[in-house]
Amino acid sequence: MRLKARAEMRCIAMVVLFLSTAFAAEARKGVQPASTRAPFYLLVDHLSPVLYEGEPMTACFRVENTTDKEAKVELCATVFGKDGKKSDEDRRKLVVEAKGQLSCRFDLTMESAGSVGFKMTTPQGTVPGPKVRAVRDRDAWPQAGAVAGRLTDRTSGDVIVPIVARREHKEERSFSSLRWLVTEDGTGKARPQNAFLFLPAEWLGKKFERAAECVPEKLLAAKAWKSYGPCPLKGVPPVLLAVSECARKLPQPAPGRVVVWMPMGDLQTSVDPRLYRISVEVLLSRFEAAGVKDVVIAAPMLYGSPEALNRMLGEAIKKALDGRPGRMLDAEPFLEDAFWRLDAGTPGVFGRTPNADGRKKIRQALADLIP
Repeated sequence: MRLKARAEMRCIAMVVLFLSTAFAAEARKGVQPASTRAPFYLLVDHLSPVLYEGEPMTACFRVENTTDKEAKVELCATVFGKDGKKSDEDRRKLVVEAKGQLSCRFDLTMESAGSVGFKMTTPQGTVPGPKVRAVRDRDAWPQAGAVAGRLTDRTSGDVIVPIVARREHKEERSFSSLRWLVTEDGTGKARPQNAFLFLPAEWLGKKFERAAECVPEKLLAAKAWKSYGPCPLKGVPPVLLAVSECARKLPQPAPGRVVVWMPMGDLQTSVDPRLYRISVEVLLSRFEAAGVKDVVIAAPMLYGSPEALNRMLGEAIKKALDGRPGRMLDAEPFLEDAFWRLDAGTPGVFGRTPNADGRKKIRQALADLIP
């Protein structure tokens, strides 16, 4: 009897020990040591993604104070010229309540700026902010991609802000009605001797096994084409990611004509049409500076995308081309149901990329553009 009682007591003790250990482990998981959080954070809410020359760059921040005391902090924006020398500085003093946040906005002149650095001085030391680098027509384009929702140089970590000069086109109205009667070869311009093509990687398959279905034979043989993307929806507008890749991959010497089919990702987001227009202008301006004589911008296309959005982006492309050597290829002829069905025998089921018939239609249209 005594042996049985002792055995029961040992079992109860082991259960109590196990439960207390388990509860302690769970408690440790749920409690985060206070030391893992910094006393102050400088959070980036917005940086202008692309600009016309002469426009201010807007930078919006939030300062977070995680301490139990009110604190005085100072935000500093330092502007550096194109030569790398400091040219201007803007300081903002803030008082942030305990466990609170406070917003701050800068509007900085970028007309002669090469870069801008941000930092925050707190009672606990200096908190570094982002460095923004302006990239203009003749600047080398960096190896850039989407990082934390911004176009970023993958080597230096700098946030890239493309800047382009605004160009306004004034048409001679007395001859405007005649322009539609003139063929490409009758405009007085020399026909381009060669061409280069940029296509979205999503159309071509994982190993580019569909390239021959989209790229005209002449360009395939000459290896006069490149893919770009995919352009993930990670905060950076797909149009800007496409511009970045195409600007960096343009061959030298420059071809006479460049054809760029724009990414479909912007048809899945509520992209700002003004941002879209400026992004296309950045690409056109860089091509022109590199020596390209003629550019064809094919409008983005995605089956089922809102007609109003298609029209809005098409207008943005037309405005970007106004006053520049180039033209737009409309997406409407490529949006027929037959070009997007996953299975010809199954109506009503469509894919995100053109099917074999759609790719054939694209190839034919591109072949007509190749000199």
